[in-house]
Amino acid sequence: MLIGVVVLGFLAMSIGGTEEVQEKSERKLVAEIPVKKKTEEEKTLASATEQIQIKSESNNSTIASTKESLVSQPVVKEVEAVQKEKQEKEREEQAVIKTPLPSTEENTETGSKEPTSTPEPSPNPPLPSPQSAPVNSSFEKIIISEIQLTGGTGKTQNDFIELYNPNDAPVDISGWKLRKRTKSGNESSIRSLPDGSVIPTHGFFLWANSNDDYATSISADVESTTSIADNTSIALVDTNGTVIDAIAWGSDLMNPFGEGAPITAELEANQSYTRNLASCPGACDTDNNNADFTVQSVATPKQ
Repeated sequence: MLIGVVVLGFLAMSIGGTEEVQEKSERKLVAEIPVKKKTEEEKTLASATEQIQIKSESNNSTIASTKESLVSQPVVKEVEAVQKEKQEKEREEQAVIKTPLPSTEENTETGSKEPTSTPEPSPNPPLPSPQSAPVNSSFEKIIISEIQLTGGTGKTQNDFIELYNPNDAPVDISGWKLRKRTKSGNESSIRSLPDGSVIPTHGFFLWANSNDDYATSISADVESTTSIADNTSIALVDTNGTVIDAIAWGSDLMNPFGEGAPITAELEANQSYTRNLASCPGACDTDNNNADFTVQSVATPKQ
């Protein structure tokens, strides 16, 4: 009996001790749960805070870049507006300066008058340079004024033909032709006059044979290898094929160019047929070659 009571008491103590141990373990687990939960929440909060900070820095950078762009655009526009206003003001000031009206010059290729370009005005415009006289498209006459046929022995090709402009304005003879006919009537070209061939007012224009640099030696305006000789006739022909002036010299000429009677006098070396310009003011052209020309003992091209 006593032994049973002891055993029961021991069992009761064992059970009581086990329950006490279990109860302490449960209280320990309950105490650790909030700590663990708090640690996980702190980690989550720290991670969220870090992400918010990263997003904030990114947003700040974007805002700064956008702000800079928004600020720079008005500044650029303002600078452009100031420059434009300055340019308009300069143009208005320049418009006040009086500029010459455009002049007209004749086109040497077409013969039409075209306005020359007017330079843009500047704040300090230079003084105008002297303008050349306009080329006369309507003129009274261009004449053949002097001819040489030979320079003597060994210089038989020292030939020249001089043209004279008796008008009060320069005359453009670009595209005109000098032609000749031999005693038998055979016709050929002496020279077609190039673009830019202009005879000044009361001035001369000279063709010469190019052999032995003769044309260069007398400052001819144009040259060719063609020569002219005794018993020949020559003509100055414009771009329409109209004979402007013509001269014939010699005898027994077949179908010559010329006006009236041919010149009958013969030339020696370095002499020339010269129109009587001194005794006939203007042109001295009576349409009679034998009357209008004399023999000059020493040729004087361009004089």
